[in-house]
Amino acid sequence: MGGTHAHYEWTSAGFDVLSLDALVEEFHTVVESATTTRFGVRTKASTEAWAFEIARRRIVGWS
Repeated sequence: MGGTHAHYEWTSAGFDVLSLDALVEEFHTVVESATTTRFGVRTKASTEAWAFEIARRRIVGWS
């Protein structure tokens, strides 16, 4: 990933402690429960970024 994502402050080091399988599974849980498809349009990238961050926090804890 490199660098820091401005909104969520993601860094490569922050993901070293995560299980990718657990993160992806939790991401899908979050995004599927929080979003719907409207007029055949999938979720926006910003929604997926939010769901990814929620999944990450559920695994590593809230800070």
